Amino acid sequence: MTTKTWRTPIIGFSALVLSVVVIVQMIRMNRNSNVVTYKGRSVAAWRGEFAELRTYSTVPPDSPFINAPDPDAIPLFRQLIHDDDARVRHLIVFYTRHLGRAGAPLSDDVIQLLDDPKKYVVVTAILALGAIESDSEKVTRLIFRFLRDEDIGKRLAALEVYVSRNIAEKDIIDNIMEILIDPSLRVYQSDAAKVLCRCDIRNRTARETIQQALTKEWDTKGLLQSQLAEAAGSIPPVDAPEIIEVLRNLLQNKKALVRVHAACSYFQLTGDYETTLPLLLQTDFNDPEILVCERLIETLAVIARKNKKAVDGLVLIAQKHALPVYREMALNELRKIAPERMPEVP
Repeated sequence: MTTKTWRTPIIGFSALVLSVVVIVQMIRMNRNSNVVTYKGRSVAAWRGEFAELRTYSTVPPDSPFINAPDPDAIPLFRQLIHDDDARVRHLIVFYTRHLGRAGAPLSDDVIQLLDDPKKYVVVTAILALGAIESDSEKVTRLIFRFLRDEDIGKRLAALEVYVSRNIAEKDIIDNIMEILIDPSLRVYQSDAAKVLCRCDIRNRTARETIQQALTKEWDTKGLLQSQLAEAAGSIPPVDAPEIIEVLRNLLQNKKALVRVHAACSYFQLTGDYETTLPLLLQTDFNDPEILVCERLIETLAVIARKNKKAVDGLVLIAQKHALPVYREMALNELRKIAPERMPEVP
């Protein structure tokens, strides 16, 4: 074989190798140009952070994804919303919900999670879909199957979305009431009370049902009645004169827990601190029925900006509440409202 004849295949092979190298480099460059980053950090870096959080309840209070939802995070969310780790999927769909309508580009991704094997991911996906998808008919069609789901968490999430879309026909209200009536579903009843009180109060059936639920003695401790009284504070006051009157009557209820939540909601709807403040100041906050008094502290703090007598209640809680967490909560409010009244705490 001559030199000329064996050089030709070598030259051809070299050209082929060079072409392959060039193509590979071009692919790599193209991939690098499409690498998703957010706030200067890679997807892998964000994933590592999300994976360390067990549930959305451990999200830092100052999380930018909640306090300042950013649509620019959508490419990041799309990369992680189908992650193998259910905790990551859960957090991403939870954050997506906070985007509101700006999260609509992720609608198809969220819809896929309606069939997720993890129930808590499905619940969050239902709520997220209701928040980001503007097409009500599409949403209600997709989540209709959950209205009678055997999993009460999924069922309540679907009911909440229906109610948020002002879809509160009698069968929806009856569905909520079935959860409230069933003693075996106690763990879900606080959420059911909130969903009921989010119904369009202009709807006569909804209004009358809420009134009846508020006046009913559901249990010996008044727990469910107090939860309903608390939830009633979110009702638009302009549409709820009858509900306000029911709350006013509950200020005389024999159960301390019901009285406290009724008073807080009554003030929330009317701004009438002259009626509610004396009752709140007379409350034994160490009563086992109302030992958890976060709402009481918050209401006293609001009233204190209008009537300094409310500061007395905060001082008393800061000094003598049985639980340190509420003593500290009252102290924090005093630092902001009346630093000169800060008590000496051992």
